[in-house]
Amino acid sequence: MDSKYFSEPYKFKLDRWNEKHTQGTFFPFSLGARDCIGKDLAMKEAKMAIATLLKNFDFEFDPSWKLKKTTQLSVIPVNGVPVTARRRVANPQC
Repeated sequence: MDSKYFSEPYKFKLDRWNEKHTQGTFFPFSLGARDCIGKDLAMKEAKMAIATLLKNFDFEFDPSWKLKKTTQLSVIPVNGVPVTARRRVANPQC
């Protein structure tokens, strides 16, 4: 971490991640030739977790919800997205 963007960059300060940061100052897996050796495994695990959720649950958006967005690195909903998850009933024919 760079002291230009983070105060006391080598001190463990968990609360620092609650603060807003300049865009492009934090890369959790790093970049380039020295990127994280576990990055590919972490991405595969995340994809498996999402696939498992989609397989086992039905998701519905609140019909009265209206999108209010902000643009940072990507488009982000301001107040989140209200979603209801219901466990799927097992189909004995499958």
